[in-house]
Amino acid sequence: MNYELYFPTPIWWEQTDIDAQPMVDLCLRLQSADPTGRKLSNEGGWQSKDFRPGVHPEMKFLEDKIIEQAHNCIRDYGYNPNYCKIKIENFWFNINHHGNGNAVHIHDNSFLSGCFYVKAKPGQGSITFYKNYALDYIVSSQAVIDHYTPISASAITYEPNTGRLLMFPGHLPHGVGYNPSNEDRISVAFNIKLIRTEE
Repeated sequence: MNYELYFPTPIWWEQTDIDAQPMVDLCLRLQSADPTGRKLSNEGGWQSKDFRPGVHPEMKFLEDKIIEQAHNCIRDYGYNPNYCKIKIENFWFNINHHGNGNAVHIHDNSFLSGCFYVKAKPGQGSITFYKNYALDYIVSSQAVIDHYTPISASAITYEPNTGRLLMFPGHLPHGVGYNPSNEDRISVAFNIKLIRTEE
């Protein structure tokens, strides 16, 4: 019997060579200016308020890389780039200290979302993406699964690493495991909108 996969959920990643130290310094300055930060998905730790692209020069190389890779993403979807444009909507920093993580959440009103690891090592709290819960129930409740495959797996996990860029659909549920180390894990998250232009 022929075996074909349709309707996959894309997750893109790249290990970049972007110098992340200027972003570490920026994050710490923002934290110093606003020690309380905000509470959204973060379970402990610190999260900055949103900021827009073009505001902080330290973000320029990352902004350029995100736009470059977002164009690749829309080509993977099959969009005609002449009839749409990409806009980075917002950024925010996350610092996860020892024992901190992020609850499972989605990024509403976002076509693509992503994160960039500003200062992180494998083992400091991986990001986990989850299958649609209804579909997972249908698959996992039928029988014991001997080994997981891309069509039976409930979740997929990516380890953090300084310089790594991840992008994914904004509707995809994801969360971050607790940081077991005594060293801070710093990331910056972002949302991207796809804007339709005149044909």
